[in-house]
Amino acid sequence: MRINIQPIRLIPKLVKSVFSVARLSYIISRKRLEGRTIYLYEVYGGRIGHLLLNTENAYLAACRQQGLSGRPFMVCISFSKCCNEYALRMLKRSTLDEFVWLTPGISSLIIASIVKITEISDWLVYLNWDQIASIKEDDVYNRISPHTLSEQDTRDRRLLQFELGISPGKYISVHNRDNLYVEKNTNDPNCHDYRDYDISDMEEVIKYTQSKGMHLIRHGTVQKVIENPQLKRNIIDMSNRKTGYRDDFLLISECRFFIGCTTGFTQIARIFRKPLLLINQIPCNIFELTTRYQTTESQYNMVMPKLLREKKSGRMLSFKEIIEFEPSIHSKDCPYKEHGLEVINNSPSEIRKAAVEMDLRLSGKITKDYSSNINRKNLIRIIQGIPKYRDILERDFYIPDSFLNKYDYLVRES
Repeated sequence: MRINIQPIRLIPKLVKSVFSVARLSYIISRKRLEGRTIYLYEVYGGRIGHLLLNTENAYLAACRQQGLSGRPFMVCISFSKCCNEYALRMLKRSTLDEFVWLTPGISSLIIASIVKITEISDWLVYLNWDQIASIKEDDVYNRISPHTLSEQDTRDRRLLQFELGISPGKYISVHNRDNLYVEKNTNDPNCHDYRDYDISDMEEVIKYTQSKGMHLIRHGTVQKVIENPQLKRNIIDMSNRKTGYRDDFLLISECRFFIGCTTGFTQIARIFRKPLLLINQIPCNIFELTTRYQTTESQYNMVMPKLLREKKSGRMLSFKEIIEFEPSIHSKDCPYKEHGLEVINNSPSEIRKAAVEMDLRLSGKITKDYSSNINRKNLIRIIQGIPKYRDILERDFYIPDSFLNKYDYLVRES
């Protein structure tokens, strides 16, 4: 007789779910007896970007509701296992109190029950996606300290920097997504290559950092091994290390600025309030790319989108057309190819010029130019002409001067 082992395999998940529900019930009951208001939110904890960004935004939303009289009690409900224990420990020191992992089916039932309870209570608050994704004001954000390291982590960071021969603030951190991700994650809904770029595109930036006595450090967990001998000598490659994200957190927290692309990894730099140079951005979601959090560091943020060209006619799309095309990144297919569009990466020279502009601005040698650049004025006018972006200000979105002036067709109306 053959035994169906599928039900047997479900037993550990069932036990885990029962334990998690019991733990969640205990947390809510204990805090209720203490007279605390409990803020709950749901997140896909299996991805570092989702975990970091949504946790901070949920915390901001709770602070706006509760005020800044004290730290709100935050409970994260995840329908996946946490992607990294170190990240979770760090969040628990600042913006998170409890992390509860529930299986997707159980998670939906629990969330539905919680929503019903919140309708008749004032001590249990469920922060839905609209609330944690619509953080636009900067008042509360500026009054909340960025994430910090523990004393032990600070000591470990100093030791790691010493071992690598680098000094605080004298290196640039970079993360790239390349085709190794697609090769290793064939079942992932994000299994596509149009967001990729190769680390060799940093060669021009490396020449600049070397001329300034700085270093370039590559971070990440799923990247191709650098095969070019010269590039390998000139870059500190921290990718694919067995330490997971820990060393990345430690080093990024003291980088001069961060060069990232359209990946969740960028959120590591964001929670430390590091200046961001976001290159090869696609799709180009204005809300996700704005510098609306006007902290000292975020005012330096810059964005360079990937360009789009019609394959048949060769016509380059304007910036208005680029941002109005909003495909989901959670897809195995390339939506641009389906629409007859060719995706064009930022060139090594363009990336270098943007990095130089960022470095000069951080040194106070140049400032953002809002008034004299007619292309920039036209760009903001075009963005504000799209109804959902009408509140975007000049200070909120900045494309490097070198890129905007080179591709002035981006600011045509259509």
